[in-house]
Amino acid sequence: MSKDEKYHGLTRVWRRYGLLFKGLMNTYGFEKALEHHIQSRTEIDESFINELKEKYTKLDIENYGGSVKESYMASGYATEAKVTENSVEITLGLCPFYDGFAQAGLSHEIIKTVCEKASEYSYELHKKHFPEYEAILEFRETAEDCCLEGFRLNK
Repeated sequence: MSKDEKYHGLTRVWRRYGLLFKGLMNTYGFEKALEHHIQSRTEIDESFINELKEKYTKLDIENYGGSVKESYMASGYATEAKVTENSVEITLGLCPFYDGFAQAGLSHEIIKTVCEKASEYSYELHKKHFPEYEAILEFRETAEDCCLEGFRLNK
């Protein structure tokens, strides 16, 4: 499966999920829909952390960066990774999550809030297991921009 096929396939999946999220939001309110989204994401994040712990006895910046980039690429994101001795920065261009939610009719502001709130929980979980890293998250200003995510070593 090509990168484009992954991106388009996963965008369709996120569109369906976005429609479900919108339905939950319309029925139960935004906060409740967000709470359920964060719960499901936490399960995925815990699984990712457990995989990292099994794979590496010591999680150095290069291993961490490679694992994060692989995870995004496997999920259809267009990414560029910049790994330095102190940080991993992943630039997310094409984003199946963002585009799927947008196709479901959710606004840029709602998508931004969902991403930022879910990422806060995700980063707290990462921090608990890997306290040497702090999170980087800069959400795209417009749909055409890129997001920046990653981790830097605490000094």
